[in-house]
Amino acid sequence: MLSIFTKKTDLEKMVNYLDKGYPDKAEQIINNSSNPEQYRDIAFKKAIESHLYVFATTQIDLIEKFETNEEDPHQIIRLAAKAAEHGQEYLAAKMVDKLDNLDQLDNLNRNALSSAIILNLDDTILESIQAKTTNFDTEDSVGKTPLSIAIEEGKAELALAIIEKTSNVDSSDIHGYTALMGAIQKKQETIAFKILEKMDNIDQKNDFGQDALTLASICSSAELLEAVKKKVTPAITVQIQEALTPIFKGISSRPEDTKNASKYLRAIADRIDSNASKKAAATQLKS
Repeated sequence: MLSIFTKKTDLEKMVNYLDKGYPDKAEQIINNSSNPEQYRDIAFKKAIESHLYVFATTQIDLIEKFETNEEDPHQIIRLAAKAAEHGQEYLAAKMVDKLDNLDQLDNLNRNALSSAIILNLDDTILESIQAKTTNFDTEDSVGKTPLSIAIEEGKAELALAIIEKTSNVDSSDIHGYTALMGAIQKKQETIAFKILEKMDNIDQKNDFGQDALTLASICSSAELLEAVKKKVTPAITVQIQEALTPIFKGISSRPEDTKNASKYLRAIADRIDSNASKKAAATQLKS
């Protein structure tokens, strides 16, 4: 009579031993296998899932690098977060040290840095991941960048480091929020000032019709509000020039054109709420 049971492979036996809490027996299988590196890699991940942290700690130094595919960097990040949650920060840091391909994107289009921030790994580990990351400009499935995620999660030092390396400070998420808007709302003014140095698209509006200037007028110090206004001013100047073009070029001298230009200039000056801007607008009208 044929047996209905099939013989388990050594790999299945090893995983089964770890499931049942017998790491010594799993270790024996690893040492006797024809591919101990592969077995150890799998055993380590299983040990983290099973909270066998003593065994995992003995294995981590025997792993040169994790064998990674498209999903594995993110799998290791998730396992590191799990270890850290249980007080195993040292083990989590060692796991990250043995990772490559940190720019690999997951199914949400996030790189390892974005995933690690969201999983709330500690600042030391985040710094290590940031140092090994080369793509800081990627946008996830909802339009968030590593910078905007760092700001959202309150990782100020990390955000400042990312600003120095990213070329994508202008992008907005699916709700129209930019990294600058996030920094303003979170009252992270040091970050906001740094973003302003690199930002071009200051007029982006969110789903509520608010731009950075509107948010700064609600949430920011007078110093930051003035810095945002100055960034807005060049665009406003272009609008002023366009409003006055018919008059300056002599194309029209009709009173209604002059009246409309005057009305438009006052509206612009009121929007940026700056006495200096109002005076500049008045000066242009007089001239």
